[in-house]
Amino acid sequence: MSVMSNFTLRSLAKNRVRTIVSVIGIALSCALITAIFTTLTSLNAGLYQRTLESEGSWQIYASNVSDDSLAALEQNDDVADLATSYELGSAAFSEHEQELFGGYLTVKTAPFAAKGSFDAGGAPLTLVPAVTEGRAAETPDEIVLPSMLQGETLGETNTEKGSNPGDEPFDAQDENASGPSGVQGKNIQIGSTVTLDLGERVRADAESGEDMRLDCGTSYTSPDDAQKIGIPEERLAHTQSRTFTVVGFYSDLGSFYGNDFVATGAGLIGITAPATDAQAAASGTQEANASNGTGAAGAAAIKSGPTPIVSAYLATQNLSSRADLEALAANAGLGNDPLLHTNLLRYQGMPEDRAVFDSLFIIAATLAVVVAAAGVSLIYNSFSISVAERTRQFGMLSSIGASKRQLRRSVLFEALALGIIGIPVGIALGVVGVAVTLHFTSDALGSAIALEGGIPFTVSPAALVGCALFSLVILLVSAWIPALRASRVSAVDAIHQTQDVRLTRRALRRQRKEVNEVRSLAQQQGMQAAYAGAGSFALHRGIAGRLFGLPGVLAKRSRERASSRGRVVVASLAMSMLLLIVCGSVKLYMDPFVGQAKATNGSGNDADILATFSYNGSPTWSLTPEAFDSYLSSMDNFKQEAAKVEGTELAGVVKQGEAQGFVPASMLDPEAREVYDSKFDTTSANWVPSAYTKAGDYVQNLTTFYLDDATFDALAERVGVDPAQFDDAEHPKALGLDAYRGQSEDGRYLDMRAISNTGTVTLYDLIDDNPDDTWNTWGLVEGQDGELETLYLNTETGETEARELPADTPTLQVDVVGTVSEEQIPSSMYSINALAHYPVLIMPESV
Repeated sequence: MSVMSNFTLRSLAKNRVRTIVSVIGIALSCALITAIFTTLTSLNAGLYQRTLESEGSWQIYASNVSDDSLAALEQNDDVADLATSYELGSAAFSEHEQELFGGYLTVKTAPFAAKGSFDAGGAPLTLVPAVTEGRAAETPDEIVLPSMLQGETLGETNTEKGSNPGDEPFDAQDENASGPSGVQGKNIQIGSTVTLDLGERVRADAESGEDMRLDCGTSYTSPDDAQKIGIPEERLAHTQSRTFTVVGFYSDLGSFYGNDFVATGAGLIGITAPATDAQAAASGTQEANASNGTGAAGAAAIKSGPTPIVSAYLATQNLSSRADLEALAANAGLGNDPLLHTNLLRYQGMPEDRAVFDSLFIIAATLAVVVAAAGVSLIYNSFSISVAERTRQFGMLSSIGASKRQLRRSVLFEALALGIIGIPVGIALGVVGVAVTLHFTSDALGSAIALEGGIPFTVSPAALVGCALFSLVILLVSAWIPALRASRVSAVDAIHQTQDVRLTRRALRRQRKEVNEVRSLAQQQGMQAAYAGAGSFALHRGIAGRLFGLPGVLAKRSRERASSRGRVVVASLAMSMLLLIVCGSVKLYMDPFVGQAKATNGSGNDADILATFSYNGSPTWSLTPEAFDSYLSSMDNFKQEAAKVEGTELAGVVKQGEAQGFVPASMLDPEAREVYDSKFDTTSANWVPSAYTKAGDYVQNLTTFYLDDATFDALAERVGVDPAQFDDAEHPKALGLDAYRGQSEDGRYLDMRAISNTGTVTLYDLIDDNPDDTWNTWGLVEGQDGELETLYLNTETGETEARELPADTPTLQVDVVGTVSEEQIPSSMYSINALAHYPVLIMPESV
């Protein structure tokens, strides 16, 4: 170690207080930067984990995979995990059954690992629904069905369909009444059998006339719809009857194609077990799998019936870009458009659109820049003081032959010596701080992104190295200017410390002026006075002197004589204020994201169990009054039975209704029209009319939420309205929701007020006056004369037609007597995404 380095270390040891303060400053700066990027890493890990849990770990999905492509994938070293499944065929429901369940019951084999593991990294490649009753299929003759088929009778004269209000018995064998059924089963339960006429879904190509094979991801088009839109009808080819034993039922995941193994656009999915080669050869009807169900042999042993469609889910290794994934798929012959798992790739560093990542990075970068600026200010101040205190030392060193380069290196070495201690301490403090913070806030942050178990504490070694290097750069930048100043001072000036006390020209002029005025006053009074006396202070004490007296004047003069130190202190105070302002701004910036999450994923709901009721038979608006009352009674019965379960407590009940409404402009927030119209501009077709009249009145769909009486009464009291006034059913009253959160098609978050004033809302029960089945009632619009009209839409041509609103259209006047802010709504309303509706009325369910 050089003499200058030894001298620097001895100086640090002698000035322990300043050394400790400098280390603390460096550690704090490094700790804040580490905390920022560790939090970002943990949040990214949380989003990644949520995606794994809700969508699976697959990176590429492909359907209609050939045996050659499967073999290529198995032999490719870049494919870490590969799972395959066989779509064995589809059986058509009868016409009546299609109204309930969709077009087909498609049978698929449960996915199995053809290479690697199906649950790599603790998450399955694709989400397979859990069996809610019974067990999974173990042989090719067993099947697990959707829970909605439990207890149903299909394909026969159904005398049990009256179990749902409004349903009538039907005969599935009567082709004129309901169409033939390829699904046969009576009172389907565990242990019963179902017979399926499985076939290949095909449709003739409109140009070539050749049959095209359709998989379960292709939406079902009924013959009537196909005729309306002018495409060939689809049909089943190569049908074969197979009988399965029902061994279990599952609940639908409700996800989308690719992420959800049972997602389909054509009806329902039944899950059976993959066959071994021996089983396939014996039956002649099932797909063959080499090596106990894991292989690329595919459908080689098929002797008759539909040819299975092979689907593949794969996760890769050693690939770092979407282009690499697309190249792998192309080289394996998976077609031109395999499905890439965009949501997962985004958090693996391969985003298609960087909106989420960029938002997080911008927040982190902004905070890091502010912390860096504050750190530079703090550390620069420390080194400036150090250089100022050691100016005489530098002068003496310079006088005995120390070069400018040696003096400059001495200051930089001091910075490195302090950094060797401060940076590791700062990194440790930052990591521990984030760990403690997430320990107390993990669940709350996790609920904001719909992640069960909270945000995981995640440390990235690369991020820590980056934080250390960034902190080192901050340290060296902060010490560079003081180092230059130390190297440029001459020996004489350093000993006299002329660099540290230097008056500005303005201060010198003011000082000469004061001296002349005091001297003149003393001469007038015949005094050869000391002009540095009390007269000077009395004449020119300034604002500082008037406010703080003599100490204020002395402080002002001291700052003028060491202006550089004053600027450093002022800059440090300014940076501390900037930190506070930026932190507050980040909170305001994040509030819409948290609010959007609460509004869309139900995380604002405090309930542990959420029960949702929907009517499967037909839309509730089409039910008879008797059937609708029976439907409501079933919900009331559920509440009564649930209340009997020990340890349960009803958190609230919310019912939702829709109607065409007229809301006067005086009740709506002025910005609501602009924000809501902007949503329509980006999400609706050109023929969709504005939701507002020229006067600003709202004239389209309006949502009403009915709360249980206890919850509504508590809400009314929070709003400051007497709950008793809502009991009059003849003159209904409601509360208006003064909040809306949504997202436009271009990704912008919409956050606005809604019904901000009281008034009267008119609800309309539009009369269906369609010319024929091709026309649907759209809703209310403003006519040319300013009167309300009914708009009709032709589903075939897309043309619209507005007609005069019939005079006998039923209406209901509802008085809105109070408004509800987002902070006031009960948690139960988050369960049905109440904030995503506009405009909204809130009423008690008993009215």
